[in-house]
Amino acid sequence: MVLLTGGLVALLVPLIQGQDAGWPTWTYLTLGAAVVLLLGFAAWEVGYARRGGDALVPPRLFTHLAFSGGVGLAVVYFAAFTSIFFVLSILWQAGLGHTALDTGIMLVPFALGSIVAWPELCSWRTASNARSRLVVLSRALASRSTAAGELLMPSSPCSW
Repeated sequence: MVLLTGGLVALLVPLIQGQDAGWPTWTYLTLGAAVVLLLGFAAWEVGYARRGGDALVPPRLFTHLAFSGGVGLAVVYFAAFTSIFFVLSILWQAGLGHTALDTGIMLVPFALGSIVAWPELCSWRTASNARSRLVVLSRALASRSTAAGELLMPSSPCSW
């Protein structure tokens, strides 16, 4: 756990503070240390699993292409998806001059669409049969309703 925690801290601190500090040398050295620590964690996990231990992340899972691809996709998805609400909030409040309440109201349709879609997203039946179209439809509906909320918001630059 120390290697993983140290690696993640060494990765995130320079990414968070580097630009404000003007990307000094310590940021690049710390990012290099992050790579070393995370590779050390991976090597530790492989060795621990070979010795019969219960690894935090069983290395054998990464031999399956579906799992490795899913992990990569999840990292990209959650890195982009969670930040979009932060960016939209800053844009709507600082950029377009809306209040926090207006911004929240604009995001409510997406939240409601997510609530409606959640039982289907968590269902094994959905993933294994044709009803998966319902998941796609509910996500599309949530996105469209967010766009409609933006268009209908008073004083929006996109209002008609």
